[in-house]
Amino acid sequence: MPGDVLNIDGRIACGDELPVGARELEAWPAEARLERINTSNEVLLRALVAMDALPATHGDDHERHGEDFQRLEARVGLLLNLVARLVEAQQALPDALPVVYNSRGMQLQLPVSIEAGSQVAVDLYLSGLYPTPLQLFGVVDACEPDASAWRVSLFFHGMTTAMRSELDKLVFRRHRRQVARQREKH
Repeated sequence: MPGDVLNIDGRIACGDELPVGARELEAWPAEARLERINTSNEVLLRALVAMDALPATHGDDHERHGEDFQRLEARVGLLLNLVARLVEAQQALPDALPVVYNSRGMQLQLPVSIEAGSQVAVDLYLSGLYPTPLQLFGVVDACEPDASAWRVSLFFHGMTTAMRSELDKLVFRRHRRQVARQREKH
């Protein structure tokens, strides 16, 4: 999956090997619970988008402030890294698996088959520095054998517009970074 031309539902997608867990659901979460999960996901995505942002370059007037900001940002990054390592030691993350995702859906390789039409919950860990999962819900569109695993395609369900927008921003930045890395290799 990583390295392929990536799109889902005709939109740019991002591919990587990330810790991810999926399970079948008997029913969708209650509306109030889904609202809390979406709010938590929006906060997580805003933080990840901010952490993924490339530092802006300014003219001479802002250089001193920019350097101060970069030092502060490095310290915060170090603290986040230390906290993430402590949290990671306390909780076992799921195995990293090949995934392709955008705000419409995802493809992932799982060790077990999940029947098309099934409702699923997915915990997707998008950052090693912030070991909190993005909690997603979806409907399995297809499940096909792929080597020693199953390639599962699903479309998301119950995602707010704000959450979809933040995920689009993150996917765009990460996709752009992947394309830049591929160009550097050639």
